Amino acid sequence: MTRKGDAWATGIFLLAIAVEVWLRPDLHQRPLPVLLAAVCASALWFRRTRPLGATAFAFGTVAATTLVQIALDAPEVAVWSGACVLLLPYSLCRVGSRRDIAIGGA
Repeated sequence: MTRKGDAWATGIFLLAIAVEVWLRPDLHQRPLPVLLAAVCASALWFRRTRPLGATAFAFGTVAATTLVQIALDAPEVAVWSGACVLLLPYSLCRVGSRRDIAIGGA
């Protein structure tokens, strides 16, 4: 069961993503950064119930986006508020089992 704090954290980061994309004129293809950052921020919702899954999902999404960006020589689509994925390794070490921590740290 998720806690209210996880829902609040997800909502706050989604709001920060929307404000950042709205205020930054240098972003290309505005819907794409919003979508990618929102997918990563949504992993915060499950960070206490499924810490390994949330961490793997968010970092996998970021890695896949970076690989596609490099392969297509596309402009950067990352937003600064996408740094919310950095909370997930902390949650993995705080809530996860030893096995999850070993897998997530690899």
